Amino acid sequence: YGTMSPIPAERMIPLGDGQVLEIGGERSLRALHTPGHSSGHFAFFEEGAGALFCGDALGHLIMDSGHIFPATPAPEFDLELSMASAERLAALAPRLLLFPHFGATGRAAEVFDRFAAQLKLSRSLAEGFRDEEEAPVLLAAALLQEMPPLKEGEERLIPGILKVNAGGVLHHLRKLEKG
Repeated sequence: YGTMSPIPAERMIPLGDGQVLEIGGERSLRALHTPGHSSGHFAFFEEGAGALFCGDALGHLIMDSGHIFPATPAPEFDLELSMASAERLAALAPRLLLFPHFGATGRAAEVFDRFAAQLKLSRSLAEGFRDEEEAPVLLAAALLQEMPPLKEGEERLIPGILKVNAGGVLHHLRKLEKG
């Protein structure tokens, strides 16, 4: 990837919620602030096609099985904001969801339902492991048990992602406890 150099300030364009970005022809993207995965997360909606570039707001899609698992990394993950952002995106009634990780699908309503169920499951399971020394490992293993069988290649990638996600859910619950 090389060394990252800062972009000159005069080239920066602040992005706001609801801002419309003209992308050529008759197409435009509406920016939607969708905190939860991170505080500054945005998704983008192209109304003409009903296409939602959901970023990490709806997690990861495993195309073959249709399984969704939320992207919940610490320290910024916020479960309640994530759920509210998903509900906001669902209200757009997109016809196509475009994920940065693992694909696209036209089964938007099903994805929204599965995402909400997986967030609730993650929280429920995390509450049982909160006080365990190896809580992220235990929670990741429990979440992995809830997934359909992994294909070759996925078995090396998915458990590590789940461990990171487990850490984020646990971190969020600890922040809530502290007030």
